[in-house]
Amino acid sequence: MDPSRRGSAAELPRARPYRVEDENRESLARLVEVVRRLLGPGGCPWDREQTLESMRSYVLEEAHEVVDAIDAGTPEGLREELGDQLFLVVFLTELARARGWFALHEVVEGIAAKM
Repeated sequence: MDPSRRGSAAELPRARPYRVEDENRESLARLVEVVRRLLGPGGCPWDREQTLESMRSYVLEEAHEVVDAIDAGTPEGLREELGDQLFLVVFLTELARARGWFALHEVVEGIAAKM
């Protein structure tokens, strides 16, 4: 196999079987609950002060950390950094939802339709 294609989408059919089932829905729902708790009354004061605008540098920082984890080639590091990135997606979406802009299901449905 061409080394430049190692880990590419071309390898997906041989990857371990994967089903989008209840465990994924439950995990994502749990993350949304965590974020809502952090942003809600009695939640984390730092999180409650954040805005979409104040989170910009964290989005860039986490994106760079995902790239670093890819370069390092460690599955554990990549999983952790992707988790941080996913947290930010949910966090930012909750901030947008609070403004009445959109909810997480609209983000997910939008990208699924786009692809």
